[in-house]
Amino acid sequence: MTTTLSDARPIVSPTTRKVMQANKRRDTEPELKVHRWLHAKGFRF
Repeated sequence: MTTTLSDARPIVSPTTRKVMQANKRRDTEPELKVHRWLHAKGFRF
């Protein structure tokens, strides 16, 4: 039996998908806050 895309369950909710698609830019404020916090804790990436 072959699974098609229409058979697969979505990984994220439709609401989350819509929000993520609307967020086109990088380095959003929440992302930067997490990055700064991790950097302050000694994580380097």
